[in-house]
Amino acid sequence: MTRTLFSSTIAGSLPKPAWLSETNKLWPQWRAEGDELAR
Repeated sequence: MTRTLFSSTIAGSLPKPAWLSETNKLWPQWRAEGDELAR
């Protein structure tokens, strides 16, 4: 029997689609802001 010392959790965020922000960047800028983003 295997005893678990602590539970594990995967944390992070899903990648943003290319039409919404720049790809392959850690902190990309949004392509649309304000009213454009609401569309």
